[in-house]
Amino acid sequence: MQTSHKRSALDRFYRGQGIHSLQFTCVHKAECSAGGFDFTGPKSAFVPDGYDSLWPRIVFLSADSGSGHQEPKERTPEAVKRQEQNETRPATLPKNLHWYQTHLWAATIYSACTGQDVDINESSSFFAHVNSAKCCQNRSGRSQADAKMFRNCRQYLPSELWILHPHIVVTQGNKAREGFRGCVNVEEQALDGQVSVVDYGHRALWLHTYHPSYYRGYWKRDHARMHELSRLLANNLDRV
Repeated sequence: MQTSHKRSALDRFYRGQGIHSLQFTCVHKAECSAGGFDFTGPKSAFVPDGYDSLWPRIVFLSADSGSGHQEPKERTPEAVKRQEQNETRPATLPKNLHWYQTHLWAATIYSACTGQDVDINESSSFFAHVNSAKCCQNRSGRSQADAKMFRNCRQYLPSELWILHPHIVVTQGNKAREGFRGCVNVEEQALDGQVSVVDYGHRALWLHTYHPSYYRGYWKRDHARMHELSRLLANNLDRV
């Protein structure tokens, strides 16, 4: 499978900004690591092999990773790709949790857009994933990180989006929505309530969902409309 030049470009960007796990010199490091939590440094976005040539390219934007590997070498772009695309079998993940649901959305959206029948165990090849906060406080129960983590990382998101050049962006939860909304212009608001056309330097379709941990909102609204919303994205791809 073709390697990703966009993943290599992200690696260079992270190094240049001091937010690469092997070159962690971020100006916010002291502030974010203070507070007594089991802090771990930045984790790369997940970008699979073959991503560059996908149509459509889909990016999921979440909050923070919830837990971070203690070894910096396991948080590089290549390591994250290996872990997610080569070593994870999505069908075995807990079905009520965020990462299984992300794979399910990816398979459903890509299937709707292409007419392919994407199996969930193949879904890691059809999307990229970015965390709004690059570092992790490793809180008990994978609780969300402090607001400063998201505030300090927000400056990096426009460049990540420009490099990844998605046609569809799915934000998961309020922190992801806040970060994304701050770096795009909304051109067409809320097609059918949840899908907008945005410009982040490139045009894209934007679908916002609740985070799967918000059971009442996510399961009653977003999960229930997964196939409907995926078809809506597919039917409006010509806008980007």
